[in-house]
Amino acid sequence: MSFKKLHIYFFILFLPIASMLSADYLFARQSGGQRNLSIDEYANRIFFSNIFIKAKTSKKECYVGEPFVVEYELYINDKIILTEVLDEKTPEFNDALVEEEDIGALRYTYESIRGEVFRKALIRKYVVIPTKEGAFEIPTISLKINASLEYSPEFPTDEKYYSRIKTYTSEKIQINTKPILEKDENFIGAVGNFKVQSMTLKDTVIVKKNFEYIIEIIGNGNLYLINAPKLKLPDYLQIVGKANVIDSIKIKNGINGKRTFIYTLISQKEGNNIIPEQVLSYFAPEKGKFIFLKTKQHSIEAIGVDEIIQEKNFAGEKKDYISWILVVLGLLSLSTLIILLRKMNAGGNTRSFNQELNTQTKKGIADEIRNFSSSNREIVLDFLFRSITETLLIHLKLKKEELSVEKIRRKMIDKKFDHEFIEKVINYLNELKRLRFYKIDEELDIENLKEIGIEIIERIEK
Repeated sequence: MSFKKLHIYFFILFLPIASMLSADYLFARQSGGQRNLSIDEYANRIFFSNIFIKAKTSKKECYVGEPFVVEYELYINDKIILTEVLDEKTPEFNDALVEEEDIGALRYTYESIRGEVFRKALIRKYVVIPTKEGAFEIPTISLKINASLEYSPEFPTDEKYYSRIKTYTSEKIQINTKPILEKDENFIGAVGNFKVQSMTLKDTVIVKKNFEYIIEIIGNGNLYLINAPKLKLPDYLQIVGKANVIDSIKIKNGINGKRTFIYTLISQKEGNNIIPEQVLSYFAPEKGKFIFLKTKQHSIEAIGVDEIIQEKNFAGEKKDYISWILVVLGLLSLSTLIILLRKMNAGGNTRSFNQELNTQTKKGIADEIRNFSSSNREIVLDFLFRSITETLLIHLKLKKEELSVEKIRRKMIDKKFDHEFIEKVINYLNELKRLRFYKIDEELDIENLKEIGIEIIERIEK
């Protein structure tokens, strides 16, 4: 918040209010009615004790790396007019990472102190992460304020003595910062409360070509100070360069959000590649101990150049299968038309020709799967794959070049599909690709594959 903004807010919030207390009354309450001070001393005493800044912290002690909140509040006796803030000296923190929270418009509440009503307003708020053990000093904040008190005719002096321009400074306070001991090799520098998740954007990769592996640390604590977990991988997986870091963090009564690490990996062998569980630890201050987390294991299929060529060749053959399917569908439509014409000629049907024709031909993709039959393994798999991808293209508004696992998953998340169903769709697509492209010699339960495809398509079409 800028000084200019702070100035304007104070001017608006603390304008003169009704029934202002006279200077001699305030003095009488605080000095037992004695009037043996000079006019200047008298006015100074009033303003000194009735305007002050208080610093407070959310913790009395913390660990190194543990975030805590520091707030600065301005207190003003409700009988004093705060005209304007002329200058401000903001706190200067040492041996700490500091983030200031946006407190928005200044708001005031009321509090009773020494039998008097004071109004108070939060003027600054910080999230502080100490980086050094020992006594941590909370720095002061200073405001140069022009304030005044209503003139009292009973006090024989000029009105100007009832106004003062004075600098008010908060008191210094300290908290104790404790060290974190017994760190292990899995410690990533995280202090707070966290969970972890991992993912890959592709289920199939090309040997000796880059692909991405992602670890996300989610929770509240010192997210900015978390280090990239050190991966433990089999020999056939190699890391390229350092992990890229992406932060999605909010400063609100602490630091909350997630820190994402994106690793670039290369597979050196064909076949099934396993990214094993990764173990990492963070320090939980409320428990005073380390907590261990594990990512899940990922299985990735790595294919070589020969398989890619084979897949392209198969894509050419696929056109012949589709043509054959279209011919079959055309013959079925023609047969249906002949049957309808016969019914019309016999006068046995009360519906119009157009009504009957529309009923027979308006079939969804799910109905096409129900009515499709073939004993040719490759034709059936190709037809199912075409059906599911066509559904995704239409209802997720994807383009053909966007039919990747990542794009499908993101689109389905946007459409509010639940996680379990999204994974079911992805797994079904991957299974069809595996059976189509890798020429695996195994028995297929075609009816089961068709039922799963129908279930998926009907749910997507809802």
